[in-house]
Amino acid sequence: NDIIMNNIEIFVKLKYPIMVGLSRKSFLQVDNDLPEDRLATTMAATTNLLNKNVKIIRMHDVYDAYKVIKITNRMFEAATYEFERN
Repeated sequence: NDIIMNNIEIFVKLKYPIMVGLSRKSFLQVDNDLPEDRLATTMAATTNLLNKNVKIIRMHDVYDAYKVIKITNRMFEAATYEFERN
């Protein structure tokens, strides 16, 4: 799963919609945590997918994912903003 996630842009380049369902999955486990304890790792993986231009991400925690998407998009837009020089 880590290899697929790190190379997802190969599939994105095919120009087909890519859906990833990763919410609370066992490959996101840290220190033998339980699925209900994987919100942070799910959101980290979601941010990674957003940065790789995945458009469809299946989620359990929709409102938390919404906030991650909003802040990730805002930071990306800020990173690509060109400042005017005086």
